[in-house]
Amino acid sequence: MRLGAVHGSSAFDRAVAPSRAQRFLEPDQSSKARAARLFHPDRGNDDAAAAWSLVQAALRTETGSASFDTWLRPLTLQGVDGDVVRLTAPSHFLAEWVASNFLERLRSLWAVHRPGVAHVALSIAASAAAAEPDRL
Repeated sequence: MRLGAVHGSSAFDRAVAPSRAQRFLEPDQSSKARAARLFHPDRGNDDAAAAWSLVQAALRTETGSASFDTWLRPLTLQGVDGDVVRLTAPSHFLAEWVASNFLERLRSLWAVHRPGVAHVALSIAASAAAAEPDRL
């Protein structure tokens, strides 16, 4: 099954890879530049983390603790890039399951708590992507 919203780590890496000019910066400057692109310029990292906490709280209330802990707690916030929230799942299976069952709800909750968000993109953690065959 191919899901457009779930990407392997290489596709995600290409989406946030530093530009050619940024590759020549010192490592500390390059990481700062990459981090700056992941968050809305008018809002800091704390705002994205706060919105993620509110989204998680709403999902826990809606789904119950057991379902939340199994399917949604393992997701990690990578960042917000313009109108796209980037989340990482620890496995391909979990990413597919979340995409099939919660992607639209995640998007709508993010839009409530962080106006301007229009999309949620799921990727697979690099360690899991390396361990699993590419099935996308």
